[in-house]
Amino acid sequence: MAVVSPAHQEFRKLLMDQYLQLVRDGADGLQLDKTGIMWPLDFNPQLPVSPDKSLPQGVLGTFAELLSEAHAIKPDFALASENTFDRALPYVDVSYTRMGDIDMDTALRYTFPEWTGTIFGESPGDFNPMNNGMRYGMVWALAPRHYNDSVDEILTRPLARYVSELIRIRKQYEDLLFYGRFSDTLGATVQGDADIRYSVFRSVKDNDPSLACVVVNFGDAPESAEVEVQGLRGGVVIATPFKPERSADLPVRLSIPPHQLAVIVKRGPIAAAPEAKAFSSSPRRPACTTQVVCKARAARN
Repeated sequence: MAVVSPAHQEFRKLLMDQYLQLVRDGADGLQLDKTGIMWPLDFNPQLPVSPDKSLPQGVLGTFAELLSEAHAIKPDFALASENTFDRALPYVDVSYTRMGDIDMDTALRYTFPEWTGTIFGESPGDFNPMNNGMRYGMVWALAPRHYNDSVDEILTRPLARYVSELIRIRKQYEDLLFYGRFSDTLGATVQGDADIRYSVFRSVKDNDPSLACVVVNFGDAPESAEVEVQGLRGGVVIATPFKPERSADLPVRLSIPPHQLAVIVKRGPIAAAPEAKAFSSSPRRPACTTQVVCKARAARN
């Protein structure tokens, strides 16, 4: 694979002509691969910039030009790219990313809540990555058999049906689960078995106290969890795959099937819990709250 810098104007024009034609043909967005390769130095004497700026400025300039031109054709055009450079965040709506571990380093997602990345399902058993897509508010990307088959492939059908359920739940609460503010684990406490993880999403609106807590069982057997929204009581809605929603009161006690999740949604106005009634937690240990905690616990065990 050759690296060519879009700082070369003729090359950038070649790219832009093709990109914009796709937008004119009806593309709602584009995914640009390999744009994260910015480290090579480019000593071509015909460049208008120094060797170290060729690729970074060329790529970022292409992003800016593409968005400007594409929005004139399609105002809601979106851009995805294989790039997590912080300078690219103003341009890239979704970064092409993958997760190799159960727990994500949440610093980027927490600091820049307007940013998100992709998470891939490539094998029929990739239920845990899909659950992490809900847990972290990521974009699900299905590439059955590593881009070699369809979601209708017989062994992939159960995964496809499961993702369809996750999409259903997210669409119903998209203001929190996708367009909301990812709060890592702040705002809720989950006591659970060893394979339980969770996350919290809040509304981006200052006057909306709504929140959602995503609780995932990454284990191979059913596991239990007890969810408390810090300092709050009252009714919540519990959404789970393949089942109708049900109502409950905080704190919520759950039994989650293996490799599945539950979403607890609390809509405002939220009433504070009476101070006289302290919540008595279960004797089980808290679910892992961060990647550091999870790794430390695994080391102890």
